[in-house]
Amino acid sequence: MELVGAEIFWEESGGSYYLFWGSDVLARIWKYPVNNGWVMDTFDGSFHPLGNESLSVTDAEKEAERLISKTYREYAEKWTSQSNAFDKAVAEEWEKSTDIRESTACFTGRRPKDLWGYKPERNEYGILKRIVKNKVASLVERGYRRFVTGGAQGFDQVAFLAVHEFKMEHPQIPVENVLYVPCLEQDRKWAETGYFSKADYKQMLKLATDIVYVHYRPFESARDLMDRNHAMVDASSVCVALWPKSSDFRTTMKSGTAECMRYAEQKELSIEIIDPAEVELALLPQEENIAER
Repeated sequence: MELVGAEIFWEESGGSYYLFWGSDVLARIWKYPVNNGWVMDTFDGSFHPLGNESLSVTDAEKEAERLISKTYREYAEKWTSQSNAFDKAVAEEWEKSTDIRESTACFTGRRPKDLWGYKPERNEYGILKRIVKNKVASLVERGYRRFVTGGAQGFDQVAFLAVHEFKMEHPQIPVENVLYVPCLEQDRKWAETGYFSKADYKQMLKLATDIVYVHYRPFESARDLMDRNHAMVDASSVCVALWPKSSDFRTTMKSGTAECMRYAEQKELSIEIIDPAEVELALLPQEENIAER
């Protein structure tokens, strides 16, 4: 089977076999429980029997390809044509957006479990918000007007609220508070109320100047979060990161924040770090704070 634009291949997962065209799933085949025969559902939502249980996986795959080849070839060729036109439009818009990127800053940072939890005993997040608001003020003085956050629990939400407070305190300055959302229902597993809850998320969606959905579909994998981070970086010229200066983000694996910082460095953004230790220092009694300094 041959289609334009991308490689065709099969992958097995959980007892089902998926036919891919590039990153698109064309079809899924599996054994139907009622008669143990092979069946297929396709990209357009249709359902097809393929053969009885004696059919091998290879033969079932071949039959699946035969059934969808003509239909999907027409679809693929049309899509490729539309995609080329879309790519051209995106390239033109990219050129126009250069000035916007020069005045846009994005934020990246850790989740509550890596900070002070969901029920902080002290005012850590309030202090962090004050530190971020001071950073926003500094960036505004340097000409930044558009601030991008990812809406995730933890630093993302604190940064969003810091920008919102600055905007309310300085209504004469045209500041944009933009949410980049990885997918629909990002908050599906969050608590209804409390710190970083669904209620907080809904409030952010209402307060945001603009909302950009990186994927307009439900969550699929951690790749959605990485795509969101990359989109924020691509839209910005500076990245403000909540990250401990004692740790090297270039060698820290299994961290979405570190990966985002590496991507920002690769894209030659200025990276400005806020160290969580600054919050801890601010919580010390005044005498100890002075001694630390």
